[in-house]
Parts: sequence; structure tokens; C-alpha cells
Amino acid sequence: MSGTASGGLAEGVLWRPMLLLGAAGIVPALVSRWWLGYPRCPSDERNWLAILERLDQGVDWPVSGPGFVWGVRRLAWATGLDYGEMLPLLAVFGAAAIPVALLHLYRRAGLSPEGAAGSAALLLASSYFLGPLLEARPQQWGMVLVLLVLLGYRRMERRPAPPVVGLFLLGYGGLFLYHILSFMILNGLLGVHVALNWICGRRPGRPELWWLVGAAGALAVLLSDGGPYRVMLQDLRQYHFRHLSWPLPVAGLSVLVAALVLFRRGRFRIRFPRPQWGLRGFLFLGAGVLLFAGTLQAWFAPPQYLAAYQGSPWRFLLVQSGNLVFGLCFVWGAWQVVERGGDWPFFFRAALYAMALGALVLLLSPWLGDKNGMIRIMNYWMLPAAPVAWAGLGRMPPALRRGVVFGWPLWLGASLLHVTRPPWMLGC
Repeated sequence: MSGTASGGLAEGVLWRPMLLLGAAGIVPALVSRWWLGYPRCPSDERNWLAILERLDQGVDWPVSGPGFVWGVRRLAWATGLDYGEMLPLLAVFGAAAIPVALLHLYRRAGLSPEGAAGSAALLLASSYFLGPLLEARPQQWGMVLVLLVLLGYRRMERRPAPPVVGLFLLGYGGLFLYHILSFMILNGLLGVHVALNWICGRRPGRPELWWLVGAAGALAVLLSDGGPYRVMLQDLRQYHFRHLSWPLPVAGLSVLVAALVLFRRGRFRIRFPRPQWGLRGFLFLGAGVLLFAGTLQAWFAPPQYLAAYQGSPWRFLLVQSGNLVFGLCFVWGAWQVVERGGDWPFFFRAALYAMALGALVLLLSPWLGDKNGMIRIMNYWMLPAAPVAWAGLGRMPPALRRGVVFGWPLWLGASLLHVTRPPWMLGC
């Protein structure tokens, strides 16, 4: 899982993949903006543009990304640009900078230069990464910050020295002020990690203590009268929580907590024996899980999401082909990890945590206002899943591997069509 490969990039010499990844990010951003008319349909970027304008008009509007708003307003004031000009520029800059930032994050996490560059490139083939990458919204950089803080927590587990703890708390608090959704997803991933460690018999230590200290501080700021999320909490209480039917989700969460306690009392250890059904059976299992989750998500989602494909399964398969290829690579990589046995690598575990969190949100979708919660978590899942997918690509049969690699521009183009939704291909 270290992403090693024979030959290729010299250790520490990353200027070539930096340039190539920057170009691979900025070209789709420019094509989508100045050729495909993106964003043509209702989008998060358009929503944030409207929010920024309302805030300037003195409207006390609920904001889920106060750090994002603060940064955009300061940049617009410093440059003299209006928000309609500033947001596209920030989107294009982020599209070029984020693949390069991920290259360095993957390297710091222990991947080889080839593994880091290949993982970042593979991300661009999927619309679940390309979508938030091409828009100026908090999630664009929020995905990267979640991975950064997760890596900081892993480092704190290994060496809880004061500088490491301080950096973790700095990143943790910064993410809280930047974007509350990213912050909640981070805590969900850490919660799954800590819960699994606990039921497997590991005693909580200093890393868990510092996480709770950070969470308590964030909660105190969140609930304070002058906090950055005051208006958002008022909006949730008035328009969202009031209409929720609480008994069933609360009962489900209570059963989940009770199961964790029972597992802990029985010193349940998660041991997955090497599967006996072989690679083909594992691929069918992965495809079945993805198909089941996708069917449930389509069932819960508003009807206009499927209507965009205009009733054509071929159009659906075309624009989803990049996601299907990424999923195939991930399942292949997951098989290699499970079949090899032993300790699971960090990125594989983090991807599984995100999948567990996505499954929980999917099951709660009938009681949530946002029916696309699992899709949003998938955007964050992509980043730890990419090294697993890259490892799977490296173990594929040569002919299949060449098809995936040389078809990369096609997968990128298909995902770009999925994100931009040109009128001759998809509806809004």
C-alpha cells in the first residue's frame, strides 16, 4: 500500500508531477468555465455567491462556512473584484493547487513519488472528486483539510509530543471555523476510529483525550451566543429540527451504542480471515455493495437527479464511467489488502471509516433534510480511497491496467461532462 513502483520518479524530485497535476486540474477548470458555460445549473457556488451578496446587504444569513466567507470577502476587498469575478478565479486556482497539495500530502503519508502522483491523478477521473474541485465553495479545500487533520491525528497517535498535539489542535480548530460540514465529517471519521479501537480492547490514551478537549472547545464556541454559527443554529432549530420525526433514528442510534458496549464487554476483536471466494467473488461482492448503496441513494434523492439523464441508461453509463473505473480500481486494491492479511494501512482504514459513515447517513436519509448526505461523504471518501485504488491498478492484469491508464483522458472527460452538465448531454 505504500504505492511503490519500479523506476520512474526520483526520490524528492516532484517538479514534473507537480506541473502535470497542476495542468490536469486547471485545464478542466478553464474548459468548464469558458467553453461549457459552467456553472449552468443550480450549484453550491451560485448559492455561496447569493449568500455573500446578502451578507453585504446586511442580511443575517445562516452560514456553514464562516472561514470561507471571511477569506472571500477579504480577497474581494483587497483586489477590488466583485464576488461574481472572485469566485471563478478562486475555483480555477483551487483546481490547479489542490492536486499538487494532495501530491505532497500523500508523500508525507509515506507513499512513493509514483504512488502519490498516481493517486492524485486517479482522483481526477471521478466526478465525485472533480465536482467539488471545480467549484469555489468550502468543500473544495475542506476535503484536503479533513485528510490533513486525519494525518495529524495519526501522527499524534504515534508520537503525542507537545508540538504534534499543538499542530493537531490548530488544524482541528481551524477546520471548525472554516466549514462545519467538513468538521462534522472529520469527527465522524475519528469517532469510528476510536470506537473500533475501544471495542477491540485498546484503552483510550492521550490522543483521544486531546481530541475530546478540542471537541469540547468547539462545542462551547458553537453554542455560544456570539459564535460564528449562531444564525445557522437558529435556522436549524426553526426550519429543520422542528419537522424531524426523532423516535426511530434515536432508537437506531441507541441500538448502535448498545452494540458497541456489548462488543467491548465481550472483547470482540475484528478479525477478517482470508476470504475463500477468490478475486472474482470479491469483485462481485464490491459491485453488489455499490449497486445497493447507489439504488438506495437514487430512491431517497429528489426525482430531478435521475431526470437529468433523460431516461437513457447509456448516457448514465457514459458520464459515470470515470466513477465506475475508480470503483473497480478501489475494489481491486481492497482485495489485495484483505487477501494479504496483517495490519490494514492507514488509507484503507480511513476509506472504510468513510464508507461506514456514509452508510449510516444513507440509512438516516429519510429523516434528514439533505437527501444527498452519502454523496457529500463520498466526496471526502475519495481522498483516502485513491491510494487504495492506485495499489489496485498496479495489481491488475497488464492489458486491463493499460486500458485504464491510457483511457484516463476519456474518464476525465466523462466526469467533466457529468459535473458541467452541458445541455446537449444532460439536463439540470
